[in-house]
Parts: sequence; C-alpha cells; structure tokens
Amino acid sequence: MSTKCCIMEGPMNRLNTLTRTQILNSLCKGASQRACEEVFEVSNKTVQKLFRDAGDMAIDYLGSLRQLEAPVIQADELYSFVGAKQKNVYRMTRPLAGAGTAWVYLAICAKSRFVLAHHIGDRKLPHATKFFSALRSKLAQGDNGSLAYRPTIITDGLMAYKEAAEVIFWRRNQSGDARQTI
Repeated sequence: MSTKCCIMEGPMNRLNTLTRTQILNSLCKGASQRACEEVFEVSNKTVQKLFRDAGDMAIDYLGSLRQLEAPVIQADELYSFVGAKQKNVYRMTRPLAGAGTAWVYLAICAKSRFVLAHHIGDRKLPHATKFFSALRSKLAQGDNGSLAYRPTIITDGLMAYKEAAEVIFWRRNQSGDARQTI
C-alpha cells in the first residue's frame, strides 16, 4: 500500500508541517482550493479543514492583541453577499440568518498593513460604533484608560464613521463646548 509523500503514517493520516505551510502559502497567494488539491495530492476536505483551522487561529490571535501602537490607521469597509444578493433574499426557499449584503469593517495600520480590528455588520451607526469600539480596545492605553496617543484615522467619509468616532474617541468637557480625546 503506497502513501503520498506529504502524508505521515500513524494512527491518523496527517499532513506534515512543510506541506501544510505550502498549502497555506498557496491559498494566501490566490491559488484555489481545487488547485491545492491537485498540486499537493490531498482531498478538498483536507484543504478546507486546514484553511478553516488557520482562519480560526488567526481570529483568536487577532482577538488577543492589545496595546498596539499605530499612529496612522486606515478604516474602510467592503461588502460581500451571504447566500444571495439582498434583492434576491426573498426568493430563497430557506433563507439563512443574515442572508444578503454583509459589510466587513477593517482598521489597518497604514505603515505595517497589519489588520488591527474588524467587524461584520451593516453600514449603519450601531455597527460602525461597535467597530470603532473594537479598534479603541486594541490601541495602547495609559493607566487611567485614556489612549496613550491620538491616532490619525483615515476613512472614506462614511457618515457613520464620523458619528461613531465622536461617540468612541471623543467626549465633551465640563462646559460642553470643546472636545478632548478619551
């Protein structure tokens, strides 16, 4: 019985570290799951599981990061469709919860291109506020909970950003006329 070169024998067949690294590298560079299946001679389910596990690990890692220093942050949103386009959701025989248009908010350090925070929701104030709240919790803070420095946040001008930034990053002083960073 022959085994493929990238599979280790044992109680369970498991990809070796080199092959897992090569598959993830290929996926990150834009190769499809089917292409990885053919090139590395593994099943599509194996590629899917590896991709899902790597994604879960990345999300856990991102969630654990705190006290980040990013003086210039680019905040933007992009959209995708879950199940169907929003206009076609009513046609679905069994619509999924959250089917339709979904917006992904991203905060990226302008210098390193590192994703500081993300949020999935719609393009309205409550979700923009949750996004900025997640971003603020990742940034370096002093002992009193205020930001260690004031980052410059560059956006595409979505009105929800302006209002959310005022709620999360600003507060009115005692007289109510000037604003200061929290």
